[in-house]
Amino acid sequence: MPTNKNKVIAKQLDSIAEAIKKHGYDEVRQIVCFLLSEDPTFLSDPQTRALSRNLNRDEILEELVRYYLESEVS
Repeated sequence: MPTNKNKVIAKQLDSIAEAIKKHGYDEVRQIVCFLLSEDPTFLSDPQTRALSRNLNRDEILEELVRYYLESEVS
């Protein structure tokens, strides 16, 4: 069952992905590069960089791994 934290992270990632897609870029690649490096220049759009300032990389990675492991078990 999604927690409040999961919902906040999902909403943040959705907003960033939409902003990236709007400019025709690969949202998965840009988000992954940003998460691995914490370098906002991997996010091509200034609006997306601004949105990324609200992200906690460790929390996002933790939630992504948890989601993956729980969905693999089910």
